[in-house]
Amino acid sequence: MPCFRRGRRMMTAGSICLLLTAALHTMAHFSPLPDDPQLLKVVDAMQAHQIDAGFGMHPTVVDIQRSMSLAMSVFLAAIGIGNLVVLNQASIPPSLVRNLAGVNAISMATLACVYYVHSFPQPLMNFAVLAVLFLIALLLPQGAATSGHTTADL
Repeated sequence: MPCFRRGRRMMTAGSICLLLTAALHTMAHFSPLPDDPQLLKVVDAMQAHQIDAGFGMHPTVVDIQRSMSLAMSVFLAAIGIGNLVVLNQASIPPSLVRNLAGVNAISMATLACVYYVHSFPQPLMNFAVLAVLFLIALLLPQGAATSGHTTADL
């Protein structure tokens, strides 16, 4: 598989970890809440409060939170799959892998910062690890292009 060629392996590892993160996030989304009376009061209040969202729709705060949570899983999976689709092309220039790694590293580092600011350690650690994987992919030497061209041709 082209994604396991030299210069693509760390990017592939990060992308697979993104897919695992999406799966874990989805599992957590559908897990029952802890039996904490204070938390259950908050959830009940969120469930009782509806917002006029326009178009005749009135979601509760819980509906909004749950839809955003599922959207996170979908987007993490989409990024991971998109990365793997690109990485599995037989002929891509090393600069594309490097640029893709940079975009992913910045994105994951930004998410880690968001969770740091909001004091949520589990996703903070997860996105920090992902950022490091993609940063390593960015900094590792890239393999030569595989289309018969040399790196100088690209």
